[in-house]
Amino acid sequence: MAVFFIAKGFDVLIVEYLLWALAPVFTASGFATGILVLDRMAGTRTAKFLPIFIWPLIGCAIGAIVVYWFGLMLIVFGMFVGGSLGMVIREIALRAQSIRDKQNT
Repeated sequence: MAVFFIAKGFDVLIVEYLLWALAPVFTASGFATGILVLDRMAGTRTAKFLPIFIWPLIGCAIGAIVVYWFGLMLIVFGMFVGGSLGMVIREIALRAQSIRDKQNT
């Protein structure tokens, strides 16, 4: 957030919008890194970063777009909810895939 406040002082509109557009990317990378570390520490899965990153990126982007119209500062809340929902949907999809794999063997 500090970067965005500093950029606000430059009064360069394109830089400000570019940074706000990159906010979901940085937030999603935090979500994905957390899950990657957890999976590695628990030894449950050996997933790579990009397949994990896609889920919160979609959620964070949708959350940011939905909340953007209420104010730029509120996209933090939209990204939090959207990224969290993206990770929940990912876990449900992985669980369903695991159940299907067990049934097929």
